Amino acid sequence: MMDAVLSTFLKPLIGILDAVRILLAVIVCILPIIFRYISKGKRAFSKLDELFIFMSSLPGGRFIFNRLLLWITSTYTETVRPTVTKLTPSGATVFVDNQVWMRNPFNSIHALALGNLAEMSTGLAVICATQHRKGVRAIPTRINLEYLKKARGRITATSKVALPSVSGPYDCVAELTNSQGEVVCKGTVTWQVSVKDS
Repeated sequence: MMDAVLSTFLKPLIGILDAVRILLAVIVCILPIIFRYISKGKRAFSKLDELFIFMSSLPGGRFIFNRLLLWITSTYTETVRPTVTKLTPSGATVFVDNQVWMRNPFNSIHALALGNLAEMSTGLAVICATQHRKGVRAIPTRINLEYLKKARGRITATSKVALPSVSGPYDCVAELTNSQGEVVCKGTVTWQVSVKDS
């Protein structure tokens, strides 16, 4: 009951604070973003990992990437407030902190919040990998979650990707660990990979 009361007041307050932080970060970052776009043109922000590295180098840039850009591209996933810490063509690392509105009656993070985190981690990794290979596309077709332990505190999802060279299904696994390094959940997302013949 207390969690419901806290959620009712905390979530809108955190949303307002995020809006203020985004506004301040945009003010600080706007000139470097414009300069990069002018100097590189359309290629300035064409690859997700390069955008992540660029935004991470700016004061408040990583916050903009994690809140504003992810909210625009994946509104539902933003409900768990994920934070990307690593993004390369070979993998991604994303974490969530235990928020009141993500808890189940057992005082641990809700099962589908973990599924959301697993899907996001594999999704960022696979999308980033496809952007570095011409003629390759991928779309998720299935998600399988294996819950191993109650998820409490900060949960970090790590996924590694090595896309196949031929079209077909590809399983990308996200391992979700708690702050003690214990695996609390494994999420396997099946992606249908399409490779155009060169």
